[in-house]
Amino acid sequence: MELTLINGSYPKQDAIKIVSDIFGIKIQYHQKRIDSGLLSGEELQHAEKRIGQLKISLDQLLQKIRSHKEPELNIEAHIDLNVFAPITQ
Repeated sequence: MELTLINGSYPKQDAIKIVSDIFGIKIQYHQKRIDSGLLSGEELQHAEKRIGQLKISLDQLLQKIRSHKEPELNIEAHIDLNVFAPITQ
């Protein structure tokens, strides 16, 4: 199922806030899992790696937004959401 999360024109500062908030939610999710102390070693490594990847992606996107000279930007964000049972061994 494809969902449209964002589709509109935003002042540059609003675009930065929206994008930062979206990434921030996912980063917080992984950080809360780490802070819970309930993760196995492999799960902990995955969560830490994912936080790093998300931060890099966010930084790249924010640089792109800031580099535009226009004060207002069109932003589109879509998510392809599939829900299914995990694969078991």
